[in-house]
Amino acid sequence: MVKGEDKVVDMVFKQKLEQQQKLKKERRKKRNRKIFSFLIIVGLFTFYFMTDISKPKAIVITGNEILLKDDVLETAKIDTNSNLLYANPILISSRLKKHPFITSVSTKTSLFKRVISIDITELKIFGYRQSEEGTTMVLFDGTSQELTSDLYRFLPDIIYIEGFDEPEDQKRLVESFEKLDDPILNQISEIHQTSVSYDDKLIKILMKNGNQVFTSFQTVERLNYYLDIIKQLDTANNCLHIDEMSGQIISQACEVYE
Repeated sequence: MVKGEDKVVDMVFKQKLEQQQKLKKERRKKRNRKIFSFLIIVGLFTFYFMTDISKPKAIVITGNEILLKDDVLETAKIDTNSNLLYANPILISSRLKKHPFITSVSTKTSLFKRVISIDITELKIFGYRQSEEGTTMVLFDGTSQELTSDLYRFLPDIIYIEGFDEPEDQKRLVESFEKLDDPILNQISEIHQTSVSYDDKLIKILMKNGNQVFTSFQTVERLNYYLDIIKQLDTANNCLHIDEMSGQIISQACEVYE
């Protein structure tokens, strides 16, 4: 009887050993699978980061008229060597919004197409001034900014401003031109402050075709009819006066304002 019980005990003990070995084997397999999966993930990440597929094929920038593409990239702190996973649209937009000439930014990153798209809205330059201290830009919000060397190329296409030096006068000047159509603004070469008996802040506008226009702050918007009016004039280098009361544009002798 004792021998039979010993055999039963041996069998139970043997089964437990087999179960334990089986569990160990299963655990070893699971551990090996996890290590293998980890190594694959590490390998894939290493391959991704070490090859060009982690970098953008292109960085597309739109909306920039003042700033060069390199200016935008430098401010955004990205280039074609940047890792796409780190090219976070929120971070890029945050950096760009700190630039004084950028008012809004929209950034999108496509990991599959490997393209970073940046669309910016810039402060518009209304004109520029020159003085002994240097050249400053007058922006469309009425403020001034120092003209940096890389923006000098824009001077031939920007309106030159003389006079209206007080901040409130400058702001009022810019506001009076806000409602002008772009084709008309593109016709303006210079703006000067001049004085007559009834207005010491009369606006003298030199057009690119040689005509001169004299107007007050209140009647600048009437200049939108300028292109239609000059078609009716026989000669160039005319002096035009926008009447403040009627809003009519009248051709007068230039000597009146000399």
